[in-house]
Amino acid sequence: MRDEDFDSARSIAHNVKGSSMSIGALTLGALLGEMEQAAVERQQARLLDCLPRLSPAYDGTHRRLRGAMKQP
Repeated sequence: MRDEDFDSARSIAHNVKGSSMSIGALTLGALLGEMEQAAVERQQARLLDCLPRLSPAYDGTHRRLRGAMKQP
């Protein structure tokens, strides 16, 4: 990966982490924090290892939000 790719990955992970944590999506936020740190440290393998966990973490957050929205 190029340096600018790591910088972009770090920025995206940081921003989405903050949003996730602010709505209580702690699992997703923690994973994004791990991805942010991997990007800061320029650890491509560690960053890529996080990717398969990203979709399930998002899906879990999405399910919980949908459930919360259905409740009165």
